[in-house]
Amino acid sequence: CLGKMEEVGREGRTVLFVSHNLGVLRSLCNQAVLLDKGQIIASGLADEVVARYHSSMVTSSAVYEAPQASRQQPVFIERAEIRDLRGNRVDEIPCGEGLRVVFAVQCVGNARIDRPWIGVRIINANGDLVSHIANREAGCELPPFAGQKTLTCELPQLNLLPGDYRIGFVLANVENHLYQTIESALSFSITPADTFKSGFLQTSRHGQIFLESRWCS
Repeated sequence: CLGKMEEVGREGRTVLFVSHNLGVLRSLCNQAVLLDKGQIIASGLADEVVARYHSSMVTSSAVYEAPQASRQQPVFIERAEIRDLRGNRVDEIPCGEGLRVVFAVQCVGNARIDRPWIGVRIINANGDLVSHIANREAGCELPPFAGQKTLTCELPQLNLLPGDYRIGFVLANVENHLYQTIESALSFSITPADTFKSGFLQTSRHGQIFLESRWCS
């Protein structure tokens, strides 16, 4: 399908392509339009409009506070922040190091979540989902939530190469009852570092992730 669209575009015909996949959009289109609630807020070169979209999605560096609209819900994420493995709040992490996502879930009144299923989503600068980390898939059964509950999701090592990333959340239970989805709550950057102590920096030129390797002859 995408190949056919490229072929039609090369023939000089106009193709209207609607997508949230920013990587595909940038490769297929030379012009783009950004809509927000049905209103045009940006139009022009695809790369420039995608950059505008990224800037509009970044809400904070290392801290999220629930907006007033979310606080009207019976269950919501009240606050979240990014910390390094030493417990310091950060928005930059050297390549090869880990992080902690610490967040508070608020259940108002008699609301509660039985068998919580919490997802932490890492999204790259192109809007692509890099990883979805969830307690159920990790084999961690959480106790029921009532009142306020503070959680920590620790990632001992991020295999991400340098670049800008966002963190979103999915708040549900194992019966797939969805309480809240936040597309972009936090943002952070991975910075170049000599991850393998080889004298060479891991940079964004090497792709999106790094893998430890062993070599022999």
